[in-house]
Amino acid sequence: LFDDAYRPDYFEGFVGITRRSARLRLYVSPDYLRDGRTTYYGELNGRLLKLGKWSLNGHSGLSVIPADPGETGTRYYYDVSLQANRSFGKFALGIGIANTNYPVFNVDEGPGLFQNKPRFFASISRAF
Repeated sequence: LFDDAYRPDYFEGFVGITRRSARLRLYVSPDYLRDGRTTYYGELNGRLLKLGKWSLNGHSGLSVIPADPGETGTRYYYDVSLQANRSFGKFALGIGIANTNYPVFNVDEGPGLFQNKPRFFASISRAF
């Protein structure tokens, strides 16, 4: 999916804190939007459970985007995910579920936080 309000290349800085299996990061981008409004993003990632080569990881994030030119108010978009991972040597397999209220995804017009249908996903990664 592509949203043409955002630049394909932009600068982004972040600060973060890591403690054991949890990581908190705060990002700021002065040019993520094509019209130059500064955007902010915060995320919390953590391993919730570890059993042998399996782990259960959670993610939550919040985007803070100023109102469009000529409008008032700030927009807030969340994203959450839960993923099970298993390592195989240098490879890892992941399966999970994710959700967001970002409007580019299929909005169900439902009440509350989960206005969009959750998405299931799978991934294979390799460390090098």
